[in-house]
Amino acid sequence: MSLFNRNVEIVFTFFGKNKFKFINLDNCEPTYSSIRKIYPKNIINIFSDINIINNKNDRNLKIYKIKSFVSTNNPRYGYRSSDYYRCECLKYFKNKIIIYLDLDFEILSKEFRLIEEFAKDYGMTIASNPRLTDRVERRIGSDVLNRKYKKTDTAKGLGFAFCCGLFAIDTSNKLAMDAINYYLKQFKKKPERGPTVFYNAFRLKKFNPYILPPQWCLSGIDILNGKHIFEDPIVFHLNNRNIKKAYKNYLLIKKIKNYKLVILLFNILKKIKRQLWN
Repeated sequence: MSLFNRNVEIVFTFFGKNKFKFINLDNCEPTYSSIRKIYPKNIINIFSDINIINNKNDRNLKIYKIKSFVSTNNPRYGYRSSDYYRCECLKYFKNKIIIYLDLDFEILSKEFRLIEEFAKDYGMTIASNPRLTDRVERRIGSDVLNRKYKKTDTAKGLGFAFCCGLFAIDTSNKLAMDAINYYLKQFKKKPERGPTVFYNAFRLKKFNPYILPPQWCLSGIDILNGKHIFEDPIVFHLNNRNIKKAYKNYLLIKKIKNYKLVILLFNILKKIKRQLWN
């Protein structure tokens, strides 16, 4: 894989008209700095309803000021606008791999670039939701219009739920873009939580994006805490403040286990245990 692929661009969205008059790139941290380590020259596109100052003098930064169709009086204005325009903007990128990230994501590994390969191979790849099924997402997620799965959903909401905070798409892939256009159509008709609209759009269009394993969006460790969850981590989703602390504890325990004295004591204890049982 080449170190610089001009066909790869990054997208952020920031909607804060109710709270801000302007922001700068410091408000886009830690995502901005961590993506720049992986893609130092690729274009970053920011779609926002407010003025954004390029205080980093980033020559490969494009800023688009747009007016959202969502009413600013809506208490979920920012979330709904972001969920819509992160997909609406995709129609204007031709033959590109577009990577979208929320602004509370921190990339840990250079292997993040492999997201390009998944997008090219499958048309689209998207992070997995720690709530696992659409039924759970619909039951406890914020900004869901209908808590019950739709009668037309023969899978009864038990299909895999998506996290739309991280995805990559090949805009030249017709199946993927057809699914995105259907998402936009359904969203504009009834704006609600993005993952639930994604679930219905992909299901009805019979499109299956490649689902990234939890290491690509480490969050909600109280919900999903598998034995290998911290092996080969790619991205932290910092909506959970404890995620970094949990990872540091994991590294510490792993380091302790590697000490020869600890290993020796552990093996002695195992032998004593076996002798007692025998």
